Amino acid sequence: TTAPTTGPFVFLVYGDTRDRDADHASVVHAMVAEHPDLVLQTGDLVSRASDELQWRRYFSTAAPLLRSTPLYPALGNHELRGEPGAGHFARLFSLPRDRSRRMRPVYYAFRYSNALFLALDGNSPYDLPQAAWLEQELKAAQANASIRHTFVFVHQPPYAVGAYCGSQRLQQRIVPILQRYPVRAVFAGHEHAYQHLERRGVRYFVTGGGVAPLYPRRKSCNFEDDTALWLFRAEHHYLRVQVDGDAAVMTAIDRRGNVLDRVALHEPPGEAPPLQQ
Repeated sequence: TTAPTTGPFVFLVYGDTRDRDADHASVVHAMVAEHPDLVLQTGDLVSRASDELQWRRYFSTAAPLLRSTPLYPALGNHELRGEPGAGHFARLFSLPRDRSRRMRPVYYAFRYSNALFLALDGNSPYDLPQAAWLEQELKAAQANASIRHTFVFVHQPPYAVGAYCGSQRLQQRIVPILQRYPVRAVFAGHEHAYQHLERRGVRYFVTGGGVAPLYPRRKSCNFEDDTALWLFRAEHHYLRVQVDGDAAVMTAIDRRGNVLDRVALHEPPGEAPPLQQ
């Protein structure tokens, strides 16, 4: 159906599905039961982008969800495996992006009800046009009273404490822009776990638990990553975000239906992680 201009809605977020079809199917089954209005995919839909069969398997497995729900993907590093031009990604998804731009980096925006969604290409974090576009979109959203929520999604997490730690390149180029505006949440993948992090007024969620092999928490990344962490769970999962007026509540749910975390995104981020972390 056509996206509404007002009213409550629910969206889901997941990523890093790669090529484990049976596990992917179990997560999809749980997501279908949520009856979402849209889905964000944080990247790494397949293991090797040049493999046509992997794409067919992805869409076959996700079909129960995609037949009635629009999906908006971020470009992951595996979408460049075997084809650095991201040919399959460009051909298989019809994204709301300016076709006059070159294919890479892949960044775009769309509006749903009272929320603005911004997809970024973390594979090209130093791209100046992308950074300028992000600043322009956030500045316009801040001036638009009808936009009550802004959500950003990207594959590589700016902050993380798993196998790769956070992207220092994104911390240098993109994070300073995010901190200047009222961004509700930043969703990322890349690390195969659930992570809730908060840094200087912005909440970051790593949701790479779409069924790729799980990553343990790294003992130490760096000061910026380690002190941002609020919660780490090595579980296959997805995120549900319920938006109603000025309220937005995020719930992290594992594929068995257990709640891993719940955060009121409309409330101010905390100044320090809970003591148990």
